[in-house]
Amino acid sequence: GCRRRHETTEASRRTLIRRAFRVARYRFRATFGRRWGGYLVLVLLIGLIGGIAMGSIAAARRTQSSFTTFLASTNPSDLTLVVFPSQSQALNYSTSMTRIVDHLPDVKHLGISVEPLGVPLAPDGDPRVGSLSDLTVISSLNGEYFNQDRVAVVKGRIADPQHRRVRDDRGGRSAVRVACR
Repeated sequence: GCRRRHETTEASRRTLIRRAFRVARYRFRATFGRRWGGYLVLVLLIGLIGGIAMGSIAAARRTQSSFTTFLASTNPSDLTLVVFPSQSQALNYSTSMTRIVDHLPDVKHLGISVEPLGVPLAPDGDPRVGSLSDLTVISSLNGEYFNQDRVAVVKGRIADPQHRRVRDDRGGRSAVRVACR
């Protein structure tokens, strides 16, 4: 009894599906001549949206790895140690401290940079103390910012090893010169 009712239900379900497909096929044939432009627009719209979605996924995958690629190209340090000297040693570079850090276990390379005081000068040669934040002077003693922790040059070129001077464009359009007083 139960098996026969299941077979009857399955057969009637197949019959209903066939009828529904016949009706859909008839309606499509009867109206296709008038609606083919709408169908074409629908297909093109779906294709366009799908193409945009696939393009955005490809762009997201490409940019996902861009920071790690950029970071690897700069040869980054694993540790940055900043030593602030006392007032009496403000302009002295400590070679003894450099030797101590360089001989620590697991130190492969030590990049050294010092930041001497740099002040922009007015055309008459007087220091422009109000614009101290416009200029940062960093000196590399052994390739820091050139070989290790490389500066990312967006416009122009990296400084040549002889002159070792790179100018950030945010500082304005004025010329940067090295001057002593």
